[in-house]
Amino acid sequence: MIPTASTTLRNSLSAMVPTPVKNYLVTKVFFSPTVGRVLRLVGPARTLKGLRFDLRSPNLSLDEVANLYFDRRERAEYDMVRRHILPLDVAQIVELGVSIGFIAAHLVNSKKVSYFGIEASPRLAREAEINIRNNDRWDSAVRIENLCIDYTGNEHVEFGESYNSLVGKLGRTNGTLVRVPAATFSEIVQRLELHDFALISDIEGGEAEVLFQDPESLRGCRVIVAELENTPRFTIKQQVIRLEELGFEMRECFRNVFAFRRREPTGTRQ
Repeated sequence: MIPTASTTLRNSLSAMVPTPVKNYLVTKVFFSPTVGRVLRLVGPARTLKGLRFDLRSPNLSLDEVANLYFDRRERAEYDMVRRHILPLDVAQIVELGVSIGFIAAHLVNSKKVSYFGIEASPRLAREAEINIRNNDRWDSAVRIENLCIDYTGNEHVEFGESYNSLVGKLGRTNGTLVRVPAATFSEIVQRLELHDFALISDIEGGEAEVLFQDPESLRGCRVIVAELENTPRFTIKQQVIRLEELGFEMRECFRNVFAFRRREPTGTRQ
């Protein structure tokens, strides 16, 4: 039977704590802006796990600093990457929505990989390159491009930057509006000749457009870790069903973060 709940002890325990208590501890105590201010003032060169990030970066809000230092940022995504992607011998690892390069920094710190990342925010793409380079222990092949996955047919799109490195949206927002090159995922796959790759994706609901408009782009994909969002056109459940139709099976889920692996031909599964 394929597990569909996170198997890490920390996530299991987290699920047992009443939500109001957990929210209070997280937002008001351990990962509060006050703790973020202290960490910025002290300015440790490395996080608790030994990775190098600039905690004084203007691209990080105070709410994010403690999460980054205590290695709680994008925790569910990275747990699944560690379990479902790192052990595989795939030719390439592709990440859509790199942000400051947190997951990529962990990847290149763990093993030698061939990594390609896409980030729509120009300022985050620049910071991601620095963070990944600072944590690369194995001389990995790394490439970051500043562009946006888009299916309108436009060569450029407007992207709304945010003060928070975890948030960014196509179109007008309360943040800074920038003009970003656009491409479909198929165009990227063809240009880079991706044929045996693992995909990590967190592009604020953009995954649905890839699944329903561009399924051929996933032909060479062996495993996917993605944070799925309900969109005006497709629910998370519809996206999960679509992935199953495309030959993937769910291996794990925690809230709206999922791990899928391409289904093996009948008779080859161990």
